[in-house]
Amino acid sequence: MASKLQTELGRRRDLEQMVHNLEEQLQKQFDEEDERGHSDARIAELEKSLEESKRRLGQERQAKDSFGDLYSATRLELEQHKNERDNLRDEVVPQLRARIEGLEHEAADAQAFTYEHTRMQQELATLREEVQRQQAQGARGGFSSIAEEADVMSPIAGPRAGSSLSRSNSLARSRSTRGGSVTRSGSVKGEGRQRSGSVGPTSHPVSVEGVKEIEDQRDALHKALKLMIARHEKGQREHERAIKKLRKEKELAEQITPRRAGYQREVYHLKDEVTTLRKRTEDALEQKWQYEKGLSGIKIDLDRAEQETRHLRNMLQERDVLPDRTSFLSSLSSNSEEKPPADETMKLSISAAESERDQARQIAQEYRHRAQSTCPDASSEELLSSASRMDELADQLESQVQSNIQLRERLAEAVAKGEREQKQSTRQIEDMQKRLAGMEDSVLAAQQHSENTLGNHEAEVRRMDEASSPALQRLRIDIPEPHKLSPTSPLSSKSPKLGGKTKLSETSLLEASRTQMLERKVRELEGLLREAEDDMQTVVQRVNRSQLEVAELQTERDAALTQMRKLQDLIVEERERVENFP
Repeated sequence: MASKLQTELGRRRDLEQMVHNLEEQLQKQFDEEDERGHSDARIAELEKSLEESKRRLGQERQAKDSFGDLYSATRLELEQHKNERDNLRDEVVPQLRARIEGLEHEAADAQAFTYEHTRMQQELATLREEVQRQQAQGARGGFSSIAEEADVMSPIAGPRAGSSLSRSNSLARSRSTRGGSVTRSGSVKGEGRQRSGSVGPTSHPVSVEGVKEIEDQRDALHKALKLMIARHEKGQREHERAIKKLRKEKELAEQITPRRAGYQREVYHLKDEVTTLRKRTEDALEQKWQYEKGLSGIKIDLDRAEQETRHLRNMLQERDVLPDRTSFLSSLSSNSEEKPPADETMKLSISAAESERDQARQIAQEYRHRAQSTCPDASSEELLSSASRMDELADQLESQVQSNIQLRERLAEAVAKGEREQKQSTRQIEDMQKRLAGMEDSVLAAQQHSENTLGNHEAEVRRMDEASSPALQRLRIDIPEPHKLSPTSPLSSKSPKLGGKTKLSETSLLEASRTQMLERKVRELEGLLREAEDDMQTVVQRVNRSQLEVAELQTERDAALTQMRKLQDLIVEERERVENFP
């Protein structure tokens, strides 16, 4: 954040410099136009262009607003279409697919059952014809064994076959036969038996078992068909009940009273308001969380700046070369026996500077005496120039000492100011955090109250819907008009009306008005967040400004110390040069 602020400040200075240059250029152009006498025409032309620009700007703003409204409406419509699409994709389409798959499975099962039933009927007809043909052949053959077996078999298989096959003759006649293979196999078996000349006693039990199996399959098919028909009828009854229920709800909605409709409309409006406020609350709490993260970063920066300031103060107290002279004199006048290292440093630095200055002036005076005592020649002139130069260096050293002392005072003042601003910023951040925490608690409490109010209203609406069922409605009795009744009639007295006004909706909607408290709390939280953001920017700017001031002063102080060392080096060089002079 500090680097970003410094970058923005640099850009701002560059822009201000650019604006200043442009203003100077514009002023020069105005001066030149005034000299040429075309300033009035130019001003009129500029005014016209300005009016045209304003008009175009207004048109562009209107177009932008219209496009913004159109974009908002299109966005809302797109959201509605997206919701409808998601509803169709997630709920309606899967239900329809499941129903289609179920119907396809049922149709396939029914078709398979029908096919199996037809095939069984055809096989039954084929087997019956084969049995009859075998009986006829056995009767014509005249074998006693076959006749006896046929006589024994006929009372066993005859009634059952006749009774079981009589029900499937119609289906066997109406459908295409697919039992050609069975017929051919039966004929082959019959021909084999005729060629052999004898029929074994095991052939008849096999045919009886086949007939029993076919009958069992047929009965199973009949049961499956009955179950499918029953399932279909049950589904139709459920659909009819659902349709009747929807019709009753429609009639109930058409017969609903205006007062109840208004109550439901107010409940729906309240629900929409609570939903909107919930979204705003969530956004405000998210913004508060982001702001708290920013506050944490700023507190870390403040702690770091405080450490840097403390380190700088310690450095000034321990390593200061040119401290304030008044503080040094006051420290000398104190009677304390233990002196801190800063006082010793200030004493040594001031003594060293004064001794160097006095020594430089004394050396300059000696050079003058030597020049006056010797004969006026080149060496005396050189000594006089060295003396004057030493005086100049002493004066420069004195001025540099004074400037260093002033810089040190400014630096100490800047450090103290930075510490005060840091403490103020820390206290301001802590107060803002407390206010945000309290506001968050109040917003959450108001939101919970609104949720409870909305739940109570929805429960009231459900109770009213349940109470309006046809089973609970009272009988309507035709009562004659009041003016037709006699004064002594018991019916003339006023009785409580069933449709009379109650205070239920009024008392419940009084609580609904408390959602305004939640809206007010949300607005206060949003305003507090905006104020906190402004305060945070102010704190950051203040801290960065103080750090920049301290850094600039420290840079100036270092430059002054460097200049003083250069002066000391020049004094030493001048002394060495004069000492080496013959």
